[in-house]
Amino acid sequence: IITVGFQMADATVAAIKKYPEVTFIGVDFTFEEAYPNFVGIQFREDQGGFLAGAMAGLMTKSNVVGVVAGVEIPPVQRFVAGFINGAKYVNPNVTALSVFTTSFADAEQGYAEADKMIAQKADVIFGAGGLTGSSAIVHAAGKGVFVIGVDQDEFNTTFATGTNSDKILTSAVKGVDAGVYTAVKNLIEGKFEPGEIVLTAANCGIAYAPFHKSEGSVPAEVSTRLEAIWRALAGETLDTGVGEGAVVPESLAPGALPTIKDGAPRLADCAQN
Repeated sequence: IITVGFQMADATVAAIKKYPEVTFIGVDFTFEEAYPNFVGIQFREDQGGFLAGAMAGLMTKSNVVGVVAGVEIPPVQRFVAGFINGAKYVNPNVTALSVFTTSFADAEQGYAEADKMIAQKADVIFGAGGLTGSSAIVHAAGKGVFVIGVDQDEFNTTFATGTNSDKILTSAVKGVDAGVYTAVKNLIEGKFEPGEIVLTAANCGIAYAPFHKSEGSVPAEVSTRLEAIWRALAGETLDTGVGEGAVVPESLAPGALPTIKDGAPRLADCAQN
C-alpha cells in the first residue's frame, strides 16, 4: 500500500501496526521508529529549493526574489533555506524574501503574500506550499512576474489552461515516480529493505522542469549555469549549505560555473531513466 504526504503519517502508522503482513510505502514522510513492513521515500528539498533560488537569482532584474512557502515544517524549511542559499550563490546582491503561511490550502493567503512581495519589487517568485504556493504563483504571473513551481512540472498542471504560462520559468521537481518505482521494484525482486529511500539530484530524485513557453525569455547563459549547478549537486561537488554542520557555499563569480566532476550525471540522463 502506498500512501502520499505527511498528512497520511498517522493513518499509515496505525495501519502498519494493525496489518504487519502488509508492506507500506510512504511518500514524503518517514518515522523515527523503524517498522519491518515500511519504507519511507524522502527527498532533498534543499536541493530543489537551491535550484529554484539559483534560477530566480539568475533571472531577476530588480535583485529581489521571493518564496511563498507552506506551513513551517522541516521539508518546507529545507525548501526555503535552499532557495535563499541558491539565490545568493549565483547573485550575492540579491534580496531573498520568504514567508511561511498557515495552510497548504489557502488561495487567498497565497494571493496576499505574493502581492506583498511584488510590492517589495520581487520579480521572480517561487511557490512551495501546496495550493497556497500555487495560488501565489498564478497570481504573480497574472501581474507579469516570473514564477517557479514545485514538486511537479506546474506548467502542465497549475498552468495547464495556458493563461500566463509564459511566466513560469521552471519547477523544482521531485522524482516521486522514480522513488515509488524503486521501492516497488525492490519488493517484487525480494530486495525490500525497511527504513527510507532518500532521493537527491544524484539519483534523479531532484531536478528542474523544462522552460516550456518561457524558453525565449531565458538567456543561454542562464540555462548553461543552471544545468551546471544541477550537475554539481548531482556529482556532490556542490552542497546547498542547508542542514546541521553544512557550510553555505561561496557565491560564484559572474559568469562562472561550479566545479563538476568527471562522470557527473546530466539532466538528460534522468529524462531517459
